[in-house]
Amino acid sequence: MDLAATLNSYNKTTLNAIGKSLGVLGVIKDRGELVGEIARRMAEPPLVRASLDALSANERALLNLVQAAGGTIGVGALRALALRDGIIENQNRPSSYSIQPQANSRVFEYMAARLIAAGLLLTAGQRPYSNAMYSFELIDEAIIPPPVLGLLPPLPRNTQVLQASAPPLQIRSADPSAFQRDLYLYWSYLRDNDLQLTARGLMSKPNLKKVNAVLSQQEDLDALRDETDAGRLRFLRGVLVTCGLVNLQNNLLKPAPGSDEFFTRPLAKRTRAAFRAYRDGTFWDELGRIPSIVIEGRRAADSEAQRFVVQARKTVLKLLDDAPTDGWIDAARFSEKVASNRYEFLLPRKTDPYGYRRQTLLNPYESYGNGLGWSFRRRTASHDYGASLIRDEAEGWPVVEGAFIEALLREPLCWLGLLDLGLAPDAELPWATQLLSVRATPLGAHELMDAPLPEDSEPAGGRLIVQPTFQVLAYPPVSEVQLALLDRIA
Repeated sequence: MDLAATLNSYNKTTLNAIGKSLGVLGVIKDRGELVGEIARRMAEPPLVRASLDALSANERALLNLVQAAGGTIGVGALRALALRDGIIENQNRPSSYSIQPQANSRVFEYMAARLIAAGLLLTAGQRPYSNAMYSFELIDEAIIPPPVLGLLPPLPRNTQVLQASAPPLQIRSADPSAFQRDLYLYWSYLRDNDLQLTARGLMSKPNLKKVNAVLSQQEDLDALRDETDAGRLRFLRGVLVTCGLVNLQNNLLKPAPGSDEFFTRPLAKRTRAAFRAYRDGTFWDELGRIPSIVIEGRRAADSEAQRFVVQARKTVLKLLDDAPTDGWIDAARFSEKVASNRYEFLLPRKTDPYGYRRQTLLNPYESYGNGLGWSFRRRTASHDYGASLIRDEAEGWPVVEGAFIEALLREPLCWLGLLDLGLAPDAELPWATQLLSVRATPLGAHELMDAPLPEDSEPAGGRLIVQPTFQVLAYPPVSEVQLALLDRIA
């Protein structure tokens, strides 16, 4: 951010108010001189501390939301978070067109104006008229000036708030060895069998069933329409392709030359390769794995993730890095953490340039409000179209963004063997489960939270005995490393 240029975009009345809060005495008529003096004073700890001390508890809480987001946040996101936390009053609007700072107010615009006047917050965005100057309003983004941000006391980073209050009654354990075993079994099936893809680049249902039959963890494929509906089975193929272990030859999936070497590597290295293939790849789309929503306007052929989905995935994964490495992490609290730190990690919020004071938010779950041309709808059995509509932020974030986070935790991170799942029966859907909490496995803590690699990360394998007749006796458990060794010898 160019602080001087941003300050120079404000009108003189606002600049004088900021200067007064920061202790500028008298009137400085020259705009450039005033801007320079304000910028200098924003870097002085006693002056910033005095401005902070003058804030009400709610004003400080509003500023904390911007700080938690890294110092910059969309105005729509800031309003939604402030409403969620009870910092501002619901649907309360200014009583006049001209926004001025008002003390002890819980109206969003007046509170933001107080922060601007105190020199603790600035804005950025397209002004309604090309020659208009900023005043006490927030336009598109709320920004803490960089010198001020560097002087703010750090927010507490207490990992205890993420810990679940009690262990779950139902646990689905994650096992990186099981995933790597099935990765090897899938690869070996492709080595021994010709498997042709359809014109859409998918695996036919009969072929899916054949591959499924050789895996150690099999899926129920009876209700499957095509490979796009498959879960772990499709994920395995995506990892194989992205890791360069298989490639397409004359429309046949075949192991890549030399790919058998991959399975001789230590488990930790293979797990890391699979995780990074998922983290950076487009073969998996969490938006398509949310059973409670329907996306209108999206092409059925779009089975791969768009780049914004990959970036959203990376954002969520990054926020796991300071989570507890042992014990259960409350899934709902982690979702709240994502909302507080990166509210717009998936769908950016937009304001209506023709709305009243440009503070009219466009619904990001409608095609006109997200830039994708997609409309997000609740999946419902009701014939009432209105029952499927997502009308506002409070209703939409848990249904879309919150469900995206759950899909990421529940499927890929568990399949890869990185997170155990704590589950409970769903009261409304007897065949379904609710995700209550997650727990990092030793390799999960290493990959997601940068914990040290556990000394016993390599599972103990069974014994291989070669008899004089060249028969090989394998005593379980037989690891993929041993299987790959036998394949190479054969």
